[in-house]
Amino acid sequence: MIGTVLAASLTAGQLQGWGWRVAILIGASIVPFGLWMRRSLPETLHTADDAALAPDATVGETAAKPGLRPFVLLIVFGLMMLASGTIGSYVGSYMTTYALTELKLPATVAFGVIIVNGGFSVVFEPISGWLSDRFGRKAVMLVPGVLMLATIFPSFWLISAYRTTLVFYAAIAWVTILQALSSTPVVTVLTETLPPRVRSGVVSTVYAFAISIFGGSTQFMLTWLLAATKNPLVPAYYWTGALVVGLTAMALVKESAPVKLKR
Repeated sequence: MIGTVLAASLTAGQLQGWGWRVAILIGASIVPFGLWMRRSLPETLHTADDAALAPDATVGETAAKPGLRPFVLLIVFGLMMLASGTIGSYVGSYMTTYALTELKLPATVAFGVIIVNGGFSVVFEPISGWLSDRFGRKAVMLVPGVLMLATIFPSFWLISAYRTTLVFYAAIAWVTILQALSSTPVVTVLTETLPPRVRSGVVSTVYAFAISIFGGSTQFMLTWLLAATKNPLVPAYYWTGALVVGLTAMALVKESAPVKLKR
């Protein structure tokens, strides 16, 4: 929304010269709120493994506990799922540049896709969490994920063929909804499956690797591939490949939702 307002109110020179800094400054203002909220969040997941961390546990008992070896496969699956979701998110973020350079749409339309992407994500990610609590993590990851796999290419084909604001926004809204539904339970699966003694370190490390390596390279790769192939459907191919990897891990990872484990 901020990008759209800036694009509509500033000239191209002003936006390039100093306007982009305004967006970063406003975005940074959320940091104190995030820190405050994180400090007040309680631990809500308690499993049998928590007993090992009780105050009366001896040092010898704690030291005897195994390291990360039992969770190597889960870590690999987590990296696959997070890399897939991160690539999808960064392809969505790239749509502003894509609209400007490939579709030749106005800047206001190009920046407007951020509102579409963010708006539908905000609405459907909590819905995904609610659904996964009720029906399980794997079902909520796989059903919209498979549907997304089947419709990414048609969505980008429509975007490339018609190059209108309505088709562009509608297609991005569709894949964003499916992305939000499918990717939200991924971190939950990791946190529920890992014991507390390694949970924070593993999740943060895997997440950081996925973001820095796969997310950080996505937009560079898309720009390079679009220039090299002259094929406007490159984002669809790239995202589809990543999604195949992610869905494979989603199918193989164990269910972790309490509603499923109690049955």
